[in-house]
Amino acid sequence: MRTIKTLQLYIFIALTLFLYNCENKINSEIKLNGCYGLTEYFQSENTNSDYIETFLLKINKDKVKIFGTVETWGKEYKYKLNKTKDTIELENNFKVYQKQNNSSIICLKTQMGNKTEIFEYQKLPNLEKIIDNKGINSIILSEYLNKSIITGKYKYKNTIIHFNENSGVENFEKFSSYNVIPRLGTNSYYDNHIIQTNNGIWKYQKQNGNLILTKYSNNRDEFESFILGEEKIELKKVVK
Repeated sequence: MRTIKTLQLYIFIALTLFLYNCENKINSEIKLNGCYGLTEYFQSENTNSDYIETFLLKINKDKVKIFGTVETWGKEYKYKLNKTKDTIELENNFKVYQKQNNSSIICLKTQMGNKTEIFEYQKLPNLEKIIDNKGINSIILSEYLNKSIITGKYKYKNTIIHFNENSGVENFEKFSSYNVIPRLGTNSYYDNHIIQTNNGIWKYQKQNGNLILTKYSNNRDEFESFILGEEKIELKKVVK
């Protein structure tokens, strides 16, 4: 009788641990699920970064899908979940893990040979709308970058200039519309950070909230890339 009770106790403990681990796994998956954007890509101040290969990461159930400049359709990885550390272990020695128990920020760790790199991604409002059934929607991405990087009020020659969310520009003598053109694909004849306006293509930079624009000329270099012209303007951010 005692042996039977002991066996029943072991079975109960084993079943409890199994259910607990299953619940932890489900909770961890739910916590990690979602769409994340590369922090430095979507930050308004970070406009000096080099070519960025991957800037969107989507976690759903047992798969991680990474989208970027070249693989706009997304590259899918299966993963296994480390229940104790909320760490996703992917193929190719890739790992995704939460940053300091913050469910809105994750890190992607890549290791190629002896080189290890860590990239920070975070959940941002409406980020999932950028991805449709074909991958990155360039129009939606452009609109998103307009709002997160350019939109706002600036001062130029004692005049308040308003860059609207709908791509309109008010009270500006240079142009009346704008659109951030994200780099997608392997070939590009411009810098990584450009806006298209109704009077040409401009390189944009942000410094202390100010928007610095340099217009491209029609001249090209030996690699067929367009060369920046001499026209340069700085719009000072209007602090609320």
